[in-house]
Amino acid sequence: MNKSIPPRRQVFSLAQLATNSLRTLSPQMAAFLMTCMVARLNILIAGETGSGKTTLLSSLLDAVPANESLVLIEDLPEIILPNTHISSPRLIVDSEILIVGSEVESVRAEDLFARALSMKPDRIVRNEVRGGEAYDLLQAMAVGLAGSMITIQADTPVDALAHLETSVITGALTMPASLSRALIVEALNIVVQLRRSPIDDRRYVSEIAEVIKDGAGDLTTRTLFEERDGKFAPVQRPLLWERDLARYWPSESDDPWTVRGSA
Repeated sequence: MNKSIPPRRQVFSLAQLATNSLRTLSPQMAAFLMTCMVARLNILIAGETGSGKTTLLSSLLDAVPANESLVLIEDLPEIILPNTHISSPRLIVDSEILIVGSEVESVRAEDLFARALSMKPDRIVRNEVRGGEAYDLLQAMAVGLAGSMITIQADTPVDALAHLETSVITGALTMPASLSRALIVEALNIVVQLRRSPIDDRRYVSEIAEVIKDGAGDLTTRTLFEERDGKFAPVQRPLLWERDLARYWPSESDDPWTVRGSA
């Protein structure tokens, strides 16, 4: 089987994705996600096939400081790295061991995270979580790999957490549901939901939410931004705003929830 690094293509910055020509998200949403990256929050990007998950993931990686190390875990080498991290190692999930050049190495799924952690990365990026590897990945994110990112196929942020919980249980069959939910809440901070418009084929962020537990201890989300009638709007300030985010927000502008109305 032959796999290779994808040819170098343009990586859209978050600012470019927020322009009127692309309309993937609003400038306020772009600034918020940039703040999350600087604050090293863990982010889950959700959406169906073709909704733009990998494009947004590549754009977010542009915000990772050059002095931080990344390890990418993919089924296929699709993520486009910024120039500052172009030499970051990729672990390609496969049943074979295969070396392609000096940067791409295929590993068996069961060896995946031990190999990734042995590289001592600052952040791990996993494209398309769909199996029991979610357990090891979230454990690593919960105990120190802050600022990591994963993607998953799902229609809504709540569905994304449900799919992720199923994947965690697959990787830890004896883990009670309450502990799997506690792990997800500990490991994940933000869910970014993407959609593909059936009208003009535009890929856009339909919602940004934070991960919380409700009063019954079930996983749920709290909407921070959403798309309403073709416009992007801030909804409510994150619960973790004062603790984790406020000090990283650009000092020259109010936060999105101070200025009410559409973005």
